Amino acid sequence: MLTADLIRPRIKARGSLLVIDWLPASPKMLATADALIALFAAQIGQPRAVWDRAFDAYVGTRVDYIVVRGLAKVLEDAATFTPLPLDVDPADVRRYLFSGGLVFDRADLFHPQTRADALHEARGPL
Repeated sequence: MLTADLIRPRIKARGSLLVIDWLPASPKMLATADALIALFAAQIGQPRAVWDRAFDAYVGTRVDYIVVRGLAKVLEDAATFTPLPLDVDPADVRRYLFSGGLVFDRADLFHPQTRADALHEARGPL
């Protein structure tokens, strides 16, 4: 289902009716849909972040971002994203990191260990 930010620009009020301004089946729209399907298919077996980066690169500076994002959302909703197999249970990683206490991106007088230090340190025991 499309989110409000994607559908709202395509809804028009005509009297007491709300009318959806459907996308035309123009050669340009069909070419965009074909390109997105091909781009999406090329990402099969890859992490979700790879698709996100590929999509961002595809969109670039297009002015029809809302339409392209809507088409991509339809593809994403029909897809099954499978979590990557991990050697360590994410709950164990969180438990270990949270047991170490509060950390920040930058060290200071009261918090000498940074976030990067804590993550690096967690590699050993986990």
